[in-house]
Parts: sequence; C-alpha cells; structure tokens
Amino acid sequence: MNIPHVTFFAYFVIGLYPIFGLLFDALLPRHRAVLATLLLGFLFLPSVEIDLGGILYWNRKTAPFFVILIGVLFRDWALLKNLRIRWFDLPMVAWCIAPFFASVSNGLGLYDGVSQAFYQSIHWGGPYFLGRLHFYSRQHLVDLAKAMVIGALIYLPLCAFEIRFSPTLHYFLYGFNQHSFVQSIRGSLYRPMVFLQHGLMVAMWMSMCCLVSWVLNKIGKGVSLLGIPATMLLLALAFVSAAMQSLGALILALGAWSLAVFSIRSRGKFLLVIFALLPSFWAVSRGGQMLPSSILVKAVTPLSAERADSLAFRLNAEENLVAHAWRKPLFGWSNRSFDRLDSDLGGESKVVTDGLWIIAFSAYGLFGLLSLLLFHLVPVWVSFRISPPWVWPVDGESFLAGVLGLLIAAVSIDNLFNAMVNPVFILLMGALPTTLLGSYWYQQDEEEPKVPPAQPELETTRFRRLLGQAEVS
Repeated sequence: MNIPHVTFFAYFVIGLYPIFGLLFDALLPRHRAVLATLLLGFLFLPSVEIDLGGILYWNRKTAPFFVILIGVLFRDWALLKNLRIRWFDLPMVAWCIAPFFASVSNGLGLYDGVSQAFYQSIHWGGPYFLGRLHFYSRQHLVDLAKAMVIGALIYLPLCAFEIRFSPTLHYFLYGFNQHSFVQSIRGSLYRPMVFLQHGLMVAMWMSMCCLVSWVLNKIGKGVSLLGIPATMLLLALAFVSAAMQSLGALILALGAWSLAVFSIRSRGKFLLVIFALLPSFWAVSRGGQMLPSSILVKAVTPLSAERADSLAFRLNAEENLVAHAWRKPLFGWSNRSFDRLDSDLGGESKVVTDGLWIIAFSAYGLFGLLSLLLFHLVPVWVSFRISPPWVWPVDGESFLAGVLGLLIAAVSIDNLFNAMVNPVFILLMGALPTTLLGSYWYQQDEEEPKVPPAQPELETTRFRRLLGQAEVS
C-alpha cells in the first residue's frame, strides 16, 4: 500500500507493535493478554500496510492476529489440543472457505482461492477462534466486557477532541486521513474517526461499549478509572456517543437498551428474537427483490431529505448488485469482480458497495450469504437460549450474556449498510457460545480456570438447577 505523506512514525508504531504483545503475554493472564493485544492494535495501529515478500501483508487487520498467534504457539498447546470444531463453528468455517469456492468457480485458480481464503480466515476466523480458545468461564466473559468498556474510555477524550477540532489525530501522527474528511463534517462539529477505518465504526464502537457499561453498572461490576466513579464514566460515554451525530449507531444502541429493559420486565424474548432476525429478513426481502427501494426512501424522506438521498444511492447500488449476483447465485463472482457490472444490466462498470450482506452475496453467492447470516445469528441464539430474560433479574452474568447477544444482533444490523469489521465483536462471537455451552462455564471461583474439556456439552438443565445457587448480583 503506497500512501503519500505517510510518516516514519506510522511504520515505527506498526513495527514496534509485536513488542507490546510480548510484554502483555509476560505480564498478564492469557485471556487478558489477548484482549490487551487485540485492543491496542484495533484502537491505535495506523492504516498502513507492509508487504512481507508478496506472501504476507502486515497491517492493522493481520498484525494483531499474527502477534497473538506467537503467544498461542508458545503457551497454549494444552488449549489447542482440547479445542474441537463444534456445530456452532460451522458457519464461520464456511465463511472462511467461501472465497476459495468463489475463486475456483470463476476460473481464477487454486492459488487465488487459497490466498483469498487465507486472508478471510485471518480477518474473521482469527478473532473468532481466539475467542473460542481463551474465553471459557463466566469471569472471562466479564473481563471481556470490562476490556471493551476500558477501550471505549481510552477513546473518550480522543473522540471529544475530534468532535470539536475535527478528525486530525491520524493525520498528525501518521501523515494522512484514513477516509474522506468531508464525511466527518456534522454542522459546526465533526464525527470523529480517531485511528479507525471510518467515523461510523467509531460511533458503533462507542455506542455499543456504552451499552455494555450500562449492563456492568447494573450488575455491580462497573468500570471506574482514575478515581472517577463508574456511573459518571457511563454518562460521559453516553454524551459523547450522542455528540457523534451518527444516527444509525445511536438508534441501534437505544433500541438494544430498550429491548433489554423491556425483556427484564416482561420476562419474554419474542422481541429479542425479532430483533436478531432482522438482518435475515432484510437479506431475503432485498435479495429476493421483494422490497423496492422507493418504499424505504419515502419512509425516510420526512425525517431528512439528505439522509433519504444517501439511502436512495445505497439502495440503488444494492439493487444493481443483487441483479448481478443472481447471474452466479451459488458461489458468486469472487472478490475480483463482485462489484463490476455488465452494461446489459444498465449499471456502471463498477458500483459502490457498502453493505456487508450484499458484498457476501455478490462475491460468494448464496453459500457466502448464508454463512454470514448464520455466524452472526448462532451466538445470539445461544445467548438467548442459555441466558433467557426470565433469569436476568436473579443472575448478573446471565444478564450480561443476554445483552452481549443483543449487541451482536445490533452489529449484524449495522453491517447491513456498513461493511466494517471490528475484531473485538468477532472475538465476542466466538467467546459467547464457548462460555455458555461448556460445562466449565461454572468455574467462576478460580482465578485461572482449568483447560476446558475436549467435548463441551449443552447443559441447559444443569444451568437451571444451579441457577438457584448462583451468586445474585
């Protein structure tokens, strides 16, 4: 990746990053070292890329996985030997190999297929299986939630600075803007990007972490920092999240919070299930060309003509891609040509793509789209199945697990329009089924839980029997 004006400091930071990973490994328990390394890379690495001989690429997406992998190979052989692919892993496995089938079916060759599947596995499968490997107890799930909140609190002053003075931190430190500056302008203020891919990603990160902070406060495990009470920090997170003026992230956070509050009182999960199934409904209705763009644009126009125009542009591009995708419906067009339209479809030679679902459908066909929907949906289903709303009032960790399932559902909805991969959320998708479906989920009294069994079993009956013995938060 050749970016003009990139500073030496950018390459220095991304080159020095492995040392921090090794320090975390030496000083912290394994699961916390993984969290610290992943968060550091996600939150602060520059958007530059180093070509390591044309085979490997060192960038903000691959570097965290490679650094953590060093620790896994040296310290986690016992965990690796006991890790088994379970039924809930199959959608992620299918998603990782989808590029291989797309490349081969389009005549791009085995090398291209293996290469594309390799990097898909790093970007998606890497964080997911780190979550499967290192998070297998109730306390691990709490630590993961706290790490997310700490990461958001670290970003809090940086976001506040860029809201007032514009997204300049990445430019000043690393020499360039990672995305179009115009898209960050919001009236007299700005939508911050800090060091992430886009302002929308920052807004989603902060709003979801605000939701997690609220849950931790409710169960008596709130995060305080520098002597500031957890409640005050929660209010600050909520204020900054609202000040970003990212309507989508704000609506999803408020929607998930409202559903959590309502579910506690109603003790039912019908609305939770509907919320989790919205991405599937959207993909089926739009992919099946049953929901015209005009209806959606008319619904948004009274709220904001500017947002209606933006939505119309996205939906028109989406419809062109749907028509393109149905010409190769099984395995798609591959990464090389999924966004290139033929003139007989009435489209441009290349169309702008935003939504993750339509990228999956057009690039990897129905095989990829089904894999994408399922690996988002399965952790949510497990969360609602094992930690239903009627146990939330009497068991704090169950409440946390349920709301983390809601968070994944909200992220899945956001991905309908924004294809922005957050490795922390993907790690959470791997951690939730492992912590909820394994018998080792009940080892919360040990500081360092034992190696999980090779074949964890669903223990819903035992969970309900032990619920009366659980610590009430």
